[in-house]
Amino acid sequence: MGIAEPSPNYRLNWRRDVRAAVVVFLVALPLCLGIALASGAPLIAGLVTGVIGGLVVGFASGSHLMVSGPAAGLTTVVLGAITTLGFPSLLTALFLGGLIQATLGSLRAGSVSRYVPHAVVHGMLAGIGLIIIRGQLPYAFGADIAGAADGIMAAFAELHAGALFISLLALLVLVLWEQPFMKLFAAVPGALVAVLLCSGLNLLLPREFTLQGGQLVNLPFIASPAALLAALGTPEWSAVTNSAVWMTAVTIAIIASLETLLSLEATDRMDPLQRSSSPNRELIAQGLGNALCGLVGGLPMTGVIARSSANVYAGARTRVAAIGHGVLLLAAVLLAPALLNLIPLAVLAVVLIFTGWKLAHPKQVPFFYRQGVRKWLPFAVTVVAILATDLLIGIAVGLVVHGLVSLKQKV
Repeated sequence: MGIAEPSPNYRLNWRRDVRAAVVVFLVALPLCLGIALASGAPLIAGLVTGVIGGLVVGFASGSHLMVSGPAAGLTTVVLGAITTLGFPSLLTALFLGGLIQATLGSLRAGSVSRYVPHAVVHGMLAGIGLIIIRGQLPYAFGADIAGAADGIMAAFAELHAGALFISLLALLVLVLWEQPFMKLFAAVPGALVAVLLCSGLNLLLPREFTLQGGQLVNLPFIASPAALLAALGTPEWSAVTNSAVWMTAVTIAIIASLETLLSLEATDRMDPLQRSSSPNRELIAQGLGNALCGLVGGLPMTGVIARSSANVYAGARTRVAAIGHGVLLLAAVLLAPALLNLIPLAVLAVVLIFTGWKLAHPKQVPFFYRQGVRKWLPFAVTVVAILATDLLIGIAVGLVVHGLVSLKQKV
């Protein structure tokens, strides 16, 4: 961690920060929509969370460079909660989870992430990645919101040729954008290029191959502040007595806090000014953001390393960049829903599948195997337990296995 230094002058750095805000906005836009899609939530919920992550958490956070938004690591939790409890009850759980996070920060529990074994953390991320891939394949095959619930095999049986073409093209763009010879275009996010290219191409395809209706993003047209309020979800306060809601709240608080603290540590390491950020203040800021998301129909948020690294590499120096990206997301919701509604769900699915592939990259298997049984066994057990049960149980099982293996090696 770096040594805390005085904050840079906002007036001297505003050009850098504005430029970085635009870059982060371009990275965040497809991910906000894609994570909402993967979560089974209204797509506007992902944008709401991005706006709050920028405008509220960006201001309250102790970090000048970390950017917050919808949590890819919580898509499985959100999807399960929406399926079993309904979206309004999820919002209640999210509000409670935010309060729990803020309480953890007030109790100075921000250093807890240092005691979670890296093998278990990577196992958690790999398990999440595999679940994301599994959940997004139906959309990549051309399923709409309703059809995706039937699963991969049903979507494959009714494979849409246009969706397959768009998905493969989007994947090609994302893979090419990772290659060294594309560094010249690194300032433009590959996900945005894939979304723009595939959305435009979808308009030019013959009608029998065109994706339309439920296969496209469907955001409400916001004509007034009243219309915006009507489009947002509200919590089901009677669900506060439901034990399942509280379990979801605790899961959100734990996973979101862990993901945020890990992202905060990584962001501080990338800070060119070597500033250090208070993990306890960050938990309080994230708790405030998540509680607000629960009140207005958003999704769980965390500090996001993908957006934060884009922010650093774009030259940001102050929190103005994170706040500015929130302003741009809000403008997109209010002024450009018709354009956003041209985006095929298939291309958003591929963006998420590519993210899931990075989280669950196969190279982790030989890496942890070479580290010995103390590393690879907790990693493997965590992945399998998450796939077989859920995130919280999977992490708990991984921690127990890590403890048992460590104890046995000391005996």
